[in-house]
Amino acid sequence: MLSPLEIREGGTWIPEGEECWEAYPWIDGNPYPGTTAALDSVANRLAEFHLAGMDFYQSYRPGGFSRGETTPKRLLDIADQLAPACGDIVGFYAKQIEKATRILDERTYESLPQILVHGDVQPANMLFSGSAVLCFVDYDWLGRQPAIYDLAGALILFCGTRTKPIDGGDIWSLSMPFEFELESVRRFLAVYSSGMVLEKESVPLLLEQIRLTWTHIRLSGALKVPEKDRRQFLARDYQRPYAWIDKHCNENLVLD
Repeated sequence: MLSPLEIREGGTWIPEGEECWEAYPWIDGNPYPGTTAALDSVANRLAEFHLAGMDFYQSYRPGGFSRGETTPKRLLDIADQLAPACGDIVGFYAKQIEKATRILDERTYESLPQILVHGDVQPANMLFSGSAVLCFVDYDWLGRQPAIYDLAGALILFCGTRTKPIDGGDIWSLSMPFEFELESVRRFLAVYSSGMVLEKESVPLLLEQIRLTWTHIRLSGALKVPEKDRRQFLARDYQRPYAWIDKHCNENLVLD
């Protein structure tokens, strides 16, 4: 993480109404290059980020959601909002939320070790020099959550095969259908685990967090497109990622 710049009056932040602002040094960087070395760098830097935030003990939850953007009630509320225009497709996503929460319920989630997470790990929120991550940007969803919160987003957005590179500024691109690459998933987790220990109790729950994170990407994304396009948005090859999760739910993705 970068340190914010100090202002003339001292301190690093400026209040404006109910909001406050900080400025950070300018950094020249490039988009995610999509190489194996870059994937390793993302895993390494995410581990470093989590290690740096392990001693952050203030209970901060952006938006008041207990589980960030993947809070099941939040997702079900969005599903209800989308149902009039999208019908049966939304019902499928709602079943995925319910399926995940049967295993990763509130009590189980809250029992996992909490650390400071970035909250939105995706290619558009990183700057690179060659294959090395220079920094993370966009901390809107920074807060205390289990490590699997960030890991789920990272695996979805860095370890899948897509027809074209992700454009993080285009919600259709960010949520495009993909196929998980098991080798990339395991490589990412191995590199991450070499720098930050992923507790044994978290490993079997990671796939259910992935289920919730992908559901969030699709449902929240649908709210960002015109109502007439929402069913098409949600219907794009919607079963494939969930089928992969179901297939591998009894496997240990973190190899010893």
